[in-house]
Amino acid sequence: MISENQKTTGRSGNEMEFTIGSYPDADKIVRLKSEGYTAIITLMSELVVPAEPKLLHEEKENTENAGIPLIHIPMLPWVSNNAKAQEQIRELLKTGHGKYYVHCYLGRDRVNIFRKMISDNAPGLKLRAATSLRKIENLPQLERGRYFKIDNKIYITPLPTDEEFLGYIVNGNFKTVVSILDESVPDNKPWIEKEKKILRTYNVNYVNLPYSRLEDTRALKRILDSLRHLPEPILIHEFKSDTPCIQQVKEALAKK
Repeated sequence: MISENQKTTGRSGNEMEFTIGSYPDADKIVRLKSEGYTAIITLMSELVVPAEPKLLHEEKENTENAGIPLIHIPMLPWVSNNAKAQEQIRELLKTGHGKYYVHCYLGRDRVNIFRKMISDNAPGLKLRAATSLRKIENLPQLERGRYFKIDNKIYITPLPTDEEFLGYIVNGNFKTVVSILDESVPDNKPWIEKEKKILRTYNVNYVNLPYSRLEDTRALKRILDSLRHLPEPILIHEFKSDTPCIQQVKEALAKK
């Protein structure tokens, strides 16, 4: 469970405080009310079956019984279709005030997306170290292959899956994603467009630097030169992480 307090002044000029965690049972809701919380924000969605519709119903009853407002900002536990949640969060920053407890089901992925959205929309907010973030280092490998940590600033991976994007990439772990997929290859274009849309939604910098032929030394040099000017940490990927071109990038970075 995350226990992290974050204070900021909302766009309305009112001070706001967010405590982020997991699903609160009835007893915890009563405690939150006694501790002066203004409202509870649930990120759970009725589309996440079978558990969350039932839990949402129980939470509505428990908050009504405790006399504390429940704000519903449904967020899906995958990367697609969370643009509406972003708009609700921006509106909250404009009009909200007070002390909020924010949760999803397990207090793991969606709460960290919420925290990143707050940070993106309130740039003056100072955040404590997010010790609860899931990190790539916790995995033996990604679904499409191994990953390589060049240093604390650059990682080489295969193309992340939707679940990996949500849990490890767009939650604040990375500032920039560099794809070396070549858009002129027909099979690559849908992947490039999908990734571009995902990263734009979650305000992560995306750069496409095609490199598909080992003899194209200019493309390799362009990648290496560009990395010096991109926000870090950076994730670099092709579709797989064992192709000749991605291996060449890895070797070139290891020499630097």
